[in-house]
Amino acid sequence: MKHNSNPAYAGLLPVFKPAGPTSHDVVDITRRALRQREVGHTGTLDPVAEGLLILCLGPYTKLSPFMMEHDKAYEGTFLFGITTDTDDTEGIVINMPAVDTMNPPSDKAIADAVKKQTGNIEQVPPQYSAIKIDGKKLYEYAREGKSVAVCARNVCVYKLELGAPEAATPSDKLVERTGIANPTFAERLRNGAPLWRVSFRAEVSTGTYIRSLARDIGEMLGIGGCMESLTRTKVAHITAAQAMPVQLLRDEPDKVRDYILRGEQCIDPNLYPIVKLRLEFERIMLNGQPVHNLQMVNAEDAAKVGHEKICAIVSESGRLLAMAKCVRTDKIKIKQAYDVPFATAFRAERIFPNGLN
Repeated sequence: MKHNSNPAYAGLLPVFKPAGPTSHDVVDITRRALRQREVGHTGTLDPVAEGLLILCLGPYTKLSPFMMEHDKAYEGTFLFGITTDTDDTEGIVINMPAVDTMNPPSDKAIADAVKKQTGNIEQVPPQYSAIKIDGKKLYEYAREGKSVAVCARNVCVYKLELGAPEAATPSDKLVERTGIANPTFAERLRNGAPLWRVSFRAEVSTGTYIRSLARDIGEMLGIGGCMESLTRTKVAHITAAQAMPVQLLRDEPDKVRDYILRGEQCIDPNLYPIVKLRLEFERIMLNGQPVHNLQMVNAEDAAKVGHEKICAIVSESGRLLAMAKCVRTDKIKIKQAYDVPFATAFRAERIFPNGLN
């Protein structure tokens, strides 16, 4: 297929990925539907997961590195009563409680576990993940039957809510896969070993694995756990309600224009303060020179930006001109441009020469 050298579509495109395809599959679908090569994503979703996936189109691929650090929100279900090698129901069962007569976990036990898994926590990623150790992805080691020591990582769970446990049954595919590796566990599952489905909602920092939350809460409850289903509902300020269904993208690609976000719309001001540059100073920034708060439309707000904070520099019309780092004059000595005292200067980290609009 021949792709356009001058992409017709430019912006951030929120799409709703169904369970099944990989994030790269969705990128390929988008490239074909829009007939353009410049398409990338800002953070993967596991094939088993569905929900919001943000794509960068055309020149907005240059914004991608700044979109990776956003907080995210999820909802779905955990399955307690089993532990799997993948920490979700796509793997095989590797552990179960010793007896099959357990009661569902109590409200207090669930609340205590949730409390321990909320806030700043240390979390060990799943063995089946794309994290690289010595240049090789963890899931590649796992598929070779090798267990690799993985260091815990600091993440933040801002909010975690679990519903009441309900009796559940395993999928036939899970039982079938488990039967090949561990017939005893498979037989217990066929005979009605008690499992408990619990719905959840979570708001987390980037780098947090929901599968690890399910595993660790199940371990705290003493019965094991894994993730059963997952939907990403929000990334930064963008919600799944704004997302274009993948099937609609395939069938009617021209409707992309109804979903695309551009310029200032792409920036979450909670992560990147938005600083609006006056028209007469745009060329200074686009030439790579620092600008300062007195050259901004919102000069007072620009003067309050924290030292070394990354900001979005936008034009008066809302075009995204650059991502820049703030340098406060009370933190470091810098030359006073034009002999005018100012509070903050902004040095470009990434310039968008023609502006993103």
